[in-house]
Amino acid sequence: MTKRNELTERIYKKQIGARLRLAIQVTDLGYAGLCKKLQIASASQLGNWMRGDNYPNPYFLKALCEYRAFSFDWFYLAKVSGLPVAVADNLLEAATVLAAEEKAAIFQELETPQSD
Repeated sequence: MTKRNELTERIYKKQIGARLRLAIQVTDLGYAGLCKKLQIASASQLGNWMRGDNYPNPYFLKALCEYRAFSFDWFYLAKVSGLPVAVADNLLEAATVLAAEEKAAIFQELETPQSD
């Protein structure tokens, strides 16, 4: 993997993690409560995913999407167009308190990396 691809991969993981953090924030359960409710991940695993250390477990994301009507497109592509209006509004409202750079990373649709 080239350095450019490694950098893109790290950025992508962090963006997904930031969107996951925001999504969990609007669930009103907190990290441990959500893990217990969905019976999928530990708080430690969740922390790794939110920091962008690893990609989230797809089974966890599926359960989270079913629980709160999120979509895979939201987590992986930052597309709010497929979300129910109330869910999109909650995410946008929660994002208003974030720093400008973090908000940009969360809502930035990923561009296709150019080849070296």
